[in-house]
Amino acid sequence: MNASRFVAPWSIFVALGLYAIFYARGYDDPYITYHYAANLAQGDGFVFNIGESLLSTTTPLYTLLLALAGFGGLNIPLVSTALGCLSLAVGGWAFWQLGQHWHTQTAGWVGLLLYPLHPLLTVTLSNETALCLTLGLLGLLLTVRKQIAQAAIVLALATLARHDAVIIAALCASCHFGFKVWRLDFWKQRQLIVFCLLYGSLLLPWFGFAWWYFGAPMPITLMVKQQQGKMLISQLFLAGLRDYASYHWTYPTYFLHSVTLIIGLVAAFWRRSPWLWLVAWSGLYTLAYSLLRVPGYFWYFGPVVPGLVALIAVGAEFIAQRLTSLMRDKSRVTSLESSILNPQSFILLFALLLWLPQVRSTIQLKDLNDNRLGLYQKTGEWLRANTPPTASIGTLEVGIIGYFAQRRLVDFAGLLQPDVAWQMQPNSTYDDLALWAWEHYQPDYLAMFEGSFQPIRQSQRFKTMCREVTTINDPTHPSKMQIYRC
Repeated sequence: MNASRFVAPWSIFVALGLYAIFYARGYDDPYITYHYAANLAQGDGFVFNIGESLLSTTTPLYTLLLALAGFGGLNIPLVSTALGCLSLAVGGWAFWQLGQHWHTQTAGWVGLLLYPLHPLLTVTLSNETALCLTLGLLGLLLTVRKQIAQAAIVLALATLARHDAVIIAALCASCHFGFKVWRLDFWKQRQLIVFCLLYGSLLLPWFGFAWWYFGAPMPITLMVKQQQGKMLISQLFLAGLRDYASYHWTYPTYFLHSVTLIIGLVAAFWRRSPWLWLVAWSGLYTLAYSLLRVPGYFWYFGPVVPGLVALIAVGAEFIAQRLTSLMRDKSRVTSLESSILNPQSFILLFALLLWLPQVRSTIQLKDLNDNRLGLYQKTGEWLRANTPPTASIGTLEVGIIGYFAQRRLVDFAGLLQPDVAWQMQPNSTYDDLALWAWEHYQPDYLAMFEGSFQPIRQSQRFKTMCREVTTINDPTHPSKMQIYRC
């Protein structure tokens, strides 16, 4: 029986299953992009705060896709989650296709199973990570198939989905053209020119528009995150990734993953496996984010997954080949040949042992949704219903509240007001930043957790000018949200 006929139905099943589990997933950061998309769909411009041209989302392509959904009357958060689930399933399919092309079928099957359910990816659902990575995987697949024009287009879209995808674009170019471009023959030189022209022609219009519309070609988020990384209360990217690796290594159900990954690392370099292109992608990404010294937010770890899954897949391929070779040696193993435990059944069992812990993690993550989502949504809805359209609201996390409030937000973390980010110093706290932002921008309302931001509450201006207008409760969160009119 040709097992490949089940790959497409399996991918569809995975996409639907992921959506059934995670359709309600949400956390604050993606709602910044949702807010841009909603304003764009409503004709208010590519902005978060109407009338303020500032690029605080890192994903122009994803914003445009969600804006189209919003323009069509669809629910933007649900569309985003659905797009992420579909992207993960297609990413698994791309792993399988790479395995077929590189004649490492076992590795491809393992990637098909493991990639869509990896916890570092499913936890990012709601943002652009899954789409960006899948476009990168498809770009690599097109590259190894020598479909260079199509690869350039897909890789440009990946870069528009998230600018760090320039790493996989450069690796794909290196994979096809090599590193010594001056030695290319005439045909390869023409292909390289076509690749660069197509890639650049899709990117340049966006960067030109961004420079004209926002005053800068790049989003301010990198600067803000680097400023946050200076604060001693922030855990940097590499430290966070190290903590995850330590947890992964010591967690019993993932022990087999860790051992297989180490085997795959040795085998990949020993055999110069083509899967090393994915390892290089994740490795260079890790190096870049470590050197940039940004905080270790969980949604930053997603691009490490292609390399991790590739190494596990190579390790599984190596073990499968050694087992098959052993069982073919009739002088050493005769009884096993006629037993039920043949190489194919063992490989299937091994793949299931790798896959089942991820199934368990997927089910667990369903119940670990951000418990602030309901409270923030209620806060935003109250503000929209009970404040003037021109009102401004000061708060720390602006994504969900801003999306539902549809009011001007003053962000105590600096994503919407960059001057706040420039106040960040090693000994700074978010209490300090909130006080500075409140005094400097003087928002009409404050939305604060009960008992939080004591420097604001203890200030004379707050005591004389602000009064509490409501308290928001939600059964999923232990704290209350207090809203003050100032």
